[in-house]
Order: sequence, then structure tokens, then C-alpha cells
Amino acid sequence: MPKSAISPSPGNRVITTTLSATKGNTTTLNGTSKTTRKNGQKIGRMYKCRDALMARPNDISPSDLKIFLSVNVKRQRMKMRYKIHRRFYNLIAKIYNLGISIYFNKEETNPRNAIAKLISEGDSTLLEVCAGTCENSITIAKRHTGIHITAIDMSRKMLDVAKWNILKDNIPNIDVKVMDASNLELGDKKFDVVVISLALHEMEESMQQAILLEMRRVLKDDGKCIVVEWDRPKSIGRKMKFAFIELIEPRSYRRLMKQDMDKYFGKVGFKVEDTILCDYTKVYTLRKGTPYSPLSDRYPVSRDQARPSQKGAFTS
Repeated sequence: MPKSAISPSPGNRVITTTLSATKGNTTTLNGTSKTTRKNGQKIGRMYKCRDALMARPNDISPSDLKIFLSVNVKRQRMKMRYKIHRRFYNLIAKIYNLGISIYFNKEETNPRNAIAKLISEGDSTLLEVCAGTCENSITIAKRHTGIHITAIDMSRKMLDVAKWNILKDNIPNIDVKVMDASNLELGDKKFDVVVISLALHEMEESMQQAILLEMRRVLKDDGKCIVVEWDRPKSIGRKMKFAFIELIEPRSYRRLMKQDMDKYFGKVGFKVEDTILCDYTKVYTLRKGTPYSPLSDRYPVSRDQARPSQKGAFTS
């Protein structure tokens, strides 16, 4: 039966897959355990299956076909969740700021002020992804009038509220655009600072990583990435106030709260430089590190190698 292999490249290792209808065929990583990075193996096999179906549909094994179909179903579910989130934020756009202000009502511990303080005078370009009503961008623009800010979001209603607030406050240095954060239509290494606030926890991990990889791509080599995420409070009074957030957030929020954030950001090539504790949140300052392959967390590779190749994955 035909065999396929991904050709070796610097920093990467060979993945060999036998495509046949017999049982017992597995995907193995030379010199590593079969259980290493199962999700990465499934993604790699998915692309091989797709190309195999196009080239020789009779040669695909039932087990590989099952993985191909299951991964595609998960991707469709993820797209559906993304649409639901977008519609939800379209509905709550006008009251979003009021709800958030309940939790961020102290100037000294407001995460928006913490973000603004992390911006230096030498920073000239900033990108905020999943910007919502652009409250972070507006706070930064008021403090740093010399910086040019690009704010993007998928919700047009949220950006409509943002445009109104920008015009009301007469802020000239913010551009807002409707754009997918996981597929930024922006050039490489363009921004001194990239920011994302209270958005990652609402997505599945694959989407989180896609967004962080795009943020890393458009960030300059000496730039900084700022990430704001929820932090569970310790006191009883604060826990009671935070209970509403715990109730409405999706399952992906609870999974993110359990993550080791150093390892989490390390998977997409960031290293944590500093962490600031604010009201119900943590503000992470990240710098570019070495991105890692989805197949092994021990072998650093380039950004392009970190994503499964969509061409030439199946060869006879």
C-alpha cells in the first residue's frame, strides 16, 4: 500500500503514516512516545487524509477517515460558536461598558489604566484585537496622543458604539476596522504593541492559539504583547460579586483558568515578562520567544512549521 511522509525540515522531525485498510497502523514520531501531542498528530493526519481523498480515495484507512471527519465537525462547531458570540455582543453592545464598569470601578486597580501605563513614549503603533467598544484604545489614546492605534473586532455593533465614543471624545488617532482576529489582514512585524483584553477565554483553545499566533506575526521583534484575562478572587465578598461572571462564561473560560499561563503562552512563542494584578483580572506582558511545534513541545520551530502544511502533505 502507498505510504506518505512529511519531508523533514530544520527543527522538525519526520512524521511517517501508513495509509491502509488494515488495523494496527498508527502515526508515530521517531524517537518519541506515541502519546506525544495527540491533538497535533490528529491535525497532521487530517491534512494527509484530505490530500489522500483528493488523490486516491480508495487508499484511505477507516481510522484516518474517522479522524478527518471528527476534526472537520469540531471546526464547524467552533465556527458556529464564533457566530453566536458575535451576535451576542451585537445585542449587548450598548450596555457592555456599563456591565464591565461594575467590576472596574477603582482607578488605581483598573486593568485599562494598567495597560495604558505599560505603553512607553517610544511606541508609535498599537493594535487592539477583539477591541469591542474600544475602551482600552480610548484610554490609551488619551494618555499617549502620539501613538497610532488600530482597533479590530468582528462585531459591527460594538464598533459602532466605539466610533460614537471616539467622535464624542474627539480622538483622532484611532482607526477601527471589522476584521477576523484569527486571520489579520495586516503586514508582518508592523506594531510596537498588540493588546487583547477579556476575549481569549470565550474561545476554544485552537482559536485562542490562532489569534495569538496572528498577534505574534504582526508584532515587531522588540515589541510587547499585552493580554488581560479574568482572575478568580480570593475573598468571599469578591467571590459573590464575581459569581455572575462564573455563571455566564462558557466552558472554555474554566479550562483557561486551570492553565499554567507560562506554558500556555509558550506554546505560541511568547514568554511572560511581567504580571500585574488588577480588579478581578491579571495583565500579562509578553515578549517574543521561540514558537513550538504542535507535535512536540521540546523542539523549537519557525512559525510556518508550527502550522500543519496544507500542500504537499501526501506524497506517494
